[in-house]
Amino acid sequence: MRLPNNFGGVVKLSGNRRRPFWARKTVGYNNKKHPIFLTIGYFFTREDGIQALVDYNRQKTIYSPGITLSSLYRLWLPTHINKVGSSAVDGYKTSYSHLQPIIGIPLESLKFSDIQSCFDAMTNLNYASKKKSRTLLNLLFNYAFTHEYIDANPHYGKLLDIGKK
Repeated sequence: MRLPNNFGGVVKLSGNRRRPFWARKTVGYNNKKHPIFLTIGYFFTREDGIQALVDYNRQKTIYSPGITLSSLYRLWLPTHINKVGSSAVDGYKTSYSHLQPIIGIPLESLKFSDIQSCFDAMTNLNYASKKKSRTLLNLLFNYAFTHEYIDANPHYGKLLDIGKK
């Protein structure tokens, strides 16, 4: 039986084991492009493992309900590194450092006014640096929405006032 994409999988481990079926889900990739697995559990039968995957995927949030921008950034960056060049990754790291005042706030309680005040405090940065920080926020919110950490994508990037070009 084939499982849906991004659902996880159940594999049978070799040897004489008490619970030979390993339910796992790929959560990212390391620098060598090898998958990083999250273990859901070990089970007596394949059907038990699939049921555990169904229960796991039914949850709204994968890791925790109080996920912060900092945690989200650490989850997002390994998946995005493969899609962009090294200079873009350096730009994201710099932009992340500019967002220090808001990275500890959980996404559920992060308000537009918090983000705008963070950008207002960036008085020593030029328009391009603020734009890169806004782009990073948009990418993080898109990631959070597609991975169901938030119910709706707030699209704060369109509303932020980052100054004139």
